[in-house]
Amino acid sequence: DAEINLYVVLYNFIRLKFSGTEYVKTYIDFCKPKLMITLIDNDIFFYRLKNLYPHVKAISIQNSLRSTQGDIFDWINELKKKNYKCDFLLVYNNFFGNYYKRFLKTKVVQIGSFKSNQVKLSNKGSKKFDILFVSCYKGKDGNEFFLKKYNITWGEVLVQEERILSHLSKLKIMIPNLRIGILGCKNRNLNKEKEYFKKHLKGIKYKFIPKTKSRKTYNIIDKTELMLAIDTSLIYETLARRNKVCVFGNRSRKYPLNSSRFAWPADIKEEGFFWSSKNDFKTFHKIVLRSLNTSNTRYFRKYKKNFYNSLSIYDYKNKKFQKIARKLIEKK
Repeated sequence: DAEINLYVVLYNFIRLKFSGTEYVKTYIDFCKPKLMITLIDNDIFFYRLKNLYPHVKAISIQNSLRSTQGDIFDWINELKKKNYKCDFLLVYNNFFGNYYKRFLKTKVVQIGSFKSNQVKLSNKGSKKFDILFVSCYKGKDGNEFFLKKYNITWGEVLVQEERILSHLSKLKIMIPNLRIGILGCKNRNLNKEKEYFKKHLKGIKYKFIPKTKSRKTYNIIDKTELMLAIDTSLIYETLARRNKVCVFGNRSRKYPLNSSRFAWPADIKEEGFFWSSKNDFKTFHKIVLRSLNTSNTRYFRKYKKNFYNSLSIYDYKNKKFQKIARKLIEKK
């Protein structure tokens, strides 16, 4: 949780400066840091700070997927005019890094997921789930706007999720002994999320795992045979941790929802060994069973052939970050 420096607040109060921006500027003036770090890479404020304090080194760390859906890449044309800089941008992959470089002058380094890198691998031994579906449900009704600017509702966004849940139900009926888990999303209305899955997985046995502060998400993934997802950072984190995934990322082909497709902004085929942009059950059945029945070794041989490490990597304890930060601090 964030902490507020009362001295800085009082100092600014006396000078009649009340904004959050002024608070941060005063804090920096007092502390005179050698290095600024953010884990909110899509917050433009950090890059403004770098422009205000060019002598202070800056590291921005990607902490989630980025897209054109009301996110930083939807503002590219405006951001290009600002001449923003950052010393290092640490990213999941260079596809995101190169997209950032359209408006940000920086040095890009692939580190994978900073959060996942902090958690030791625990994917040896028996698995708890055969299939773990990652929820994207935010508790919104279908007629509520997802992006009012583009006249896109939550109903349009969730239609793909509901197709996949329908396919998963059919698969469970065909293979009754499948152990299915639902990994809950960060949600203000937990009961609403539970009811959503009861509705779309009616009569199907599964275990719902709510999103809580204590949930050990990466350990759960490590104990899963196959993760099933549409568009989530966990796809890249799971692959980096050498756990199998199946991805059906085709919410819509129109802008800005097209940035939900798997591996965006990389240019890849519509379908591969473990992913597809098709919505039919036949494709779902083929890809899921193929992935389930393929050994981890063979799966990642296929993955390496298609992507090598271009989508994400696992850097335990974030040694790359530590090395970069140490050099910047020690640099005269």
